[in-house]
Amino acid sequence: MNKLVKKISVILMMCMLISFSGIESMAAEISENDENKTIISEEENEISLEQEAEATNPDENTQEEEVENSQEIPENQEEIEYIYLDKKILADGEEQNIVVALEDEEKKLDSASLIYEFKETAERNEIEASNMVDNTVLFTLPYDILSQGSYRLIGVECAIGEEKMFLEFQEEEIAEFEVSAEDKGEDTEAMPEVTAYAMSDDGNVVEESGDNITEAVESAIRQMAAPTAISQFSTRARESRDSEFVIALDPGHDSHCGGAHANGLAEEVLTLKVANYCKEELEKYDGVKVIMTRTGAECPNPLPGSYSSAKDIRQRVQKAVQQGADVIVSFHFNSSGSGSANGAEVIYQNQSYDAAIGLESKALAEKIQKELVALGLKDRGIYSKDSTDGSHDPNGVKDDYWTLHNEAKALGKPAVLIEHAFVSGNVDSANLKKESYLKQLGIADAKGIINQYGLLNGTSQKEPGVGKIEFKATGEDTFDVILSNVKNEEKIQTIYVPIWSANNNQDDIYWYVAQRQSDGTYKVSVDIKKHKGDRGNYIAHVYILDKQGKQSLAIDGQYKVIYHTASIETLKVNQDTSDKTKFDIVLSGVNAPNGVDRIQAAVWSENNGQDDIVWYTMSKQSNGDYKVQVNIANHKYDAGIYNIHIYLFDKEGLSFLPKATSISISVPNVSIAAKPLSDNSTQVQLSASNVGIYGNVQNVRFAVWSAENGQDDLKWYFGTRNNSGVWQVTIDASAHTGTGVFHVHSYSMLVDGTDKFLGNTQFTVKKQTTASIEKLEVNKTNENTFEVLLKGVTASNGVKNIQVPIWSEENGQDDLVWYDASKKADGTYYVNVDIKNHKYNTGIYNIHVYLFDNTGKAFLLKTTSTRVELAEVKITASDMDGSQKNFQLKAANVGKYGNVQNVRFAVWSAENGQDDLIWYTGKQNGSGTWTATAEITKHKSSGTFLVHVYAMLADGTDKFLGHTSFEVKKQEMASIEKIDVTTDGKGGISINLAEVHTNTGVKKISVAVWSETNGQDDLVWYTAGKQNDGSYKVNVSAKNHKHDTGIYNIHIYLFEQSGAEYLIKTTTAKIEQPDYQLKAQVLTEEKDLYEISAANAGFLGNVKTVKFAVWSEPNGQNDIQWYNAERDATGVWKAKVDINKHDVSGKYNVHGYVQFDDGTEKFLGSQIFDGVRVYKIMGTAEATAEKMISYFKAAKKEYPSEALGKGGAPTIEEFCKIVESEALAEGVKAEVVFAQAMVETGWFKFGGDVKIEQFNFCGLGATGNGAAGNSFPDVRTGIRAQVQHLKCYASDQPLNQECVDPRWGNWLRNKATSVQALSGKWAADKNYGNKLMAVIDAIK
Repeated sequence: MNKLVKKISVILMMCMLISFSGIESMAAEISENDENKTIISEEENEISLEQEAEATNPDENTQEEEVENSQEIPENQEEIEYIYLDKKILADGEEQNIVVALEDEEKKLDSASLIYEFKETAERNEIEASNMVDNTVLFTLPYDILSQGSYRLIGVECAIGEEKMFLEFQEEEIAEFEVSAEDKGEDTEAMPEVTAYAMSDDGNVVEESGDNITEAVESAIRQMAAPTAISQFSTRARESRDSEFVIALDPGHDSHCGGAHANGLAEEVLTLKVANYCKEELEKYDGVKVIMTRTGAECPNPLPGSYSSAKDIRQRVQKAVQQGADVIVSFHFNSSGSGSANGAEVIYQNQSYDAAIGLESKALAEKIQKELVALGLKDRGIYSKDSTDGSHDPNGVKDDYWTLHNEAKALGKPAVLIEHAFVSGNVDSANLKKESYLKQLGIADAKGIINQYGLLNGTSQKEPGVGKIEFKATGEDTFDVILSNVKNEEKIQTIYVPIWSANNNQDDIYWYVAQRQSDGTYKVSVDIKKHKGDRGNYIAHVYILDKQGKQSLAIDGQYKVIYHTASIETLKVNQDTSDKTKFDIVLSGVNAPNGVDRIQAAVWSENNGQDDIVWYTMSKQSNGDYKVQVNIANHKYDAGIYNIHIYLFDKEGLSFLPKATSISISVPNVSIAAKPLSDNSTQVQLSASNVGIYGNVQNVRFAVWSAENGQDDLKWYFGTRNNSGVWQVTIDASAHTGTGVFHVHSYSMLVDGTDKFLGNTQFTVKKQTTASIEKLEVNKTNENTFEVLLKGVTASNGVKNIQVPIWSEENGQDDLVWYDASKKADGTYYVNVDIKNHKYNTGIYNIHVYLFDNTGKAFLLKTTSTRVELAEVKITASDMDGSQKNFQLKAANVGKYGNVQNVRFAVWSAENGQDDLIWYTGKQNGSGTWTATAEITKHKSSGTFLVHVYAMLADGTDKFLGHTSFEVKKQEMASIEKIDVTTDGKGGISINLAEVHTNTGVKKISVAVWSETNGQDDLVWYTAGKQNDGSYKVNVSAKNHKHDTGIYNIHIYLFEQSGAEYLIKTTTAKIEQPDYQLKAQVLTEEKDLYEISAANAGFLGNVKTVKFAVWSEPNGQNDIQWYNAERDATGVWKAKVDINKHDVSGKYNVHGYVQFDDGTEKFLGSQIFDGVRVYKIMGTAEATAEKMISYFKAAKKEYPSEALGKGGAPTIEEFCKIVESEALAEGVKAEVVFAQAMVETGWFKFGGDVKIEQFNFCGLGATGNGAAGNSFPDVRTGIRAQVQHLKCYASDQPLNQECVDPRWGNWLRNKATSVQALSGKWAADKNYGNKLMAVIDAIK
């Protein structure tokens, strides 16, 4: 011991010399249990080192787990004594010091390297030791080699002589530290007390402190053998294990308030089932009472009116506590929008108000989650959830989120909520449909509760135990723990009592040894000075270490060390008479034995829950009173009841709620008014008075709308504050579309930005809707303009504006323009119109007059029309020189449309629509006329030519100016006098054209050719080639037309040099379909093999492949097979078809297809033939001996064991194995042999001429008329003769074994190769083959 402490101290002293910051050390635990820290008391009833050495871990399950885990460690794996980590957070300029010590003090390390990982990137690094002392090693990590973020220590690679090993740190949380960007600050404080952590033999971490490193390490190691609590927070206080322990099980939801539903699962059904299974398991234990908050499908607390699940939950908890519940467990199931969400989670209470309950709830959650995960459920962890509405306890700890947790804690009970699995999960939902799995869930929940509370079943009665635990105050800061009714005392070696306060998570835990008293009780004396002077709840666990070395939790309880109570004699609340927005809170007679640290008043109005709660710190007055003034401005200026709770915090950090009261606050009302300025006026003054009660408001706004059409004319008006404090604004109601009743709502923005509703009122505006016009005149001002004059315009609500829409009738309303009328000095309104705004259209113009008054209403006052006429544009076309080759086109008088951008002439012949349309762009001459020249040779036809003229106006608009026409004499049509079309009988067509006549010469001759097979999908345009004699020729090949046969259409077109085009002639030619001679020829007697052939496939082109599609008629094309043909020396394409590859016998169809080298496929023809599907005798067996045996037994036939046993086959199994082996020897199918034996012998009855003792199973030699046939010495020889005779019939192959068939002969070879062919040959029965096949099919 002293040697180890000395080494540790040396290494730690090195760290102190390196770093002057506060030392924080941690121990990495190799086993899985890291929950319990133990400190041994230094009083006379503490555990001695000798006792520690004798103590062992009583938890056999834990030992087994540790053994299992240890199997993964190599034989040379060393145990780690402890890990020291200098800093949890490493700042800039600092170094991290890490010390690792092996358990074996005699080991001396020769080298060591530390492996550590940067958690953000999972990057691992290695650093060598900076110092070593025997079995202890120091590693130093400088700040500048690390990155900002989290690091964890992985393990140590070390060597002792030739032996090398890797020691892995199993618990990540202990071996982690953070690297911060903050600079290291100046350390002006004294070196703090040193805390050291070490590990006991069972893997638990112990903690001790001292003024120096040596003292801390010695103290920690001294306590390593102390017993370890089973659970850090095992249970709340109960008077005795003999008393009844009540567990409330709450099946969540019900038929009224259903839970999650998915995959046919309902949460409210599952929770009730699992809760009942849990109840069944718990009731096997002594002293346990289970109550259910719901036993059926209906809601246990039906409420009138609207349903509230929160009220139901509160009532469930309240009723459970009234029935004595010590703990409440609520059952639930989860759901998600994703099927990948699976697993269990448990939600526990937080530490608000009562930390001990929160800690117990967490411990219970851990136990239950462990059992659920052991079932294979995904571990989603345990957690608590804080409220989101800001509510909290006096220490600022937020309330629980869930109603279950809040209500249970308010009644002093722990509670957990279990989300067992996901009804929507793709994994969980499948399990939840099994009743056995639901039972496993209930049992797992029960185990978690049992483990948490140390429940005992009937087999535990003979174990030592403690019946009762009592607490007795012996002073203000001291108390005794008295244990009585100790059972089986003779088996007890030591009783340990670990005690800690509930304040800070076991940081003050001490292990006491109970001393036996003369009256048979055991006692522990406690002074809270050993527990940091903490007051409040103390938790005591009692552990018995029996003489066998087994440790068990016997009982537990709680004791409360009374606080020095603080009090307040009087609490007064006075509203300010001069300013009713304020009131004073005054406390008198404040008494706090520990001294007053601060007094706070929590104040809120009842208007909207606690949304305006404010914590005020009260000030001490000279007379000893405490006082604070409350301004309702801090509470949204709410009026009504205000709640006041007083909290006193003394100098020891204790808090008290000695007083609470309430006060009703009333404030003057704000007055909202709306006053019309006169009876018929639309002017209304809005005002808000007495707004000053809300302080210096930022603004006052009035929302105004008419009731006529909802809020469609709502407008906001901002008021102005006058000298008397009244906020006013004058509005014009005519700005709204409605009339009649108007609503006014007023709002104020307070100084803090809050909107405050001040009040509302309303006013009425009489309806006024008239508007009129006396006269509407239209006056032409020049050729292109006119004026619209409006006289005598009136409107009762005033004129806002007048608009005049105007458009011509030429093309609908495509030139519509809305003009705003202008007002003259004499009150008339006018509009000036220029037809250039209307595409220079002529004819009728429509005019509408609309008036809009000041309320936004529109009136159609008047409509009229006027006519606009312009001088006509003159269009002409004339032959320029009499040759009719060029015509001059003119457009005069275009200038009336202003500065046009261009003039264009569209010219085309009337003969063929607009197939020769040409646009000519004109040029303007000196007189303003636009001209262009049309070239007739550019057009296709003669006869009448049409001319249309268009101008592009200055604004980009196209304007049609007019049209004309002219005549061109018709020329003679081009022709071809001789056209000769011939076929060559091999898919070719020759087209010869002679004596070609044209007007302007041949530009080209095109011939369009296509077959009639599929429309024009093979259309090809051929260009005729000119021959030496002046004729033209085209050669057509069927391969250019998908190898089609039949009628080909031929169209001949001639194109002249002038561009003229002529269809000279249409004709046809026929390419004959060749005779492909598609045939189907049978090759076998059984008609199961055919040869399909086709000739002349290459008649229409180069063949790539020929294929035959074959299928049976009875089954449609479900057995279709494609056969690839091969070309023989004569050019015939052939393929063999095996009917046995198809499904049935009967009629078969064959279709032939040829594919040419260009990918085109052609149909060759079809044939029908009779095909027979047969079952071959020779070949690989399709049924095993096992199948034959199963078939025989299923047929329930009797096997002649005695008779055939004499021949070596006492069982059907032996018989079938002989059949299988003999058939295999000669290549005969075993199922054929077996089927024939069954048919021939009548299932071994042998009722004919052949007797069973002949071992002749196929009637060999039995030709009738009493002939008994051949006999054989045993079953195997008889079967062999049968097999050889079948081979003789079915093949020409020699025998593989010595011939035992007395009827073997060459004249029988290949006589019947199939089962069907045996009919009439092997046996005279024409149905013989079908009988065999019936058995064969049944066997397979």
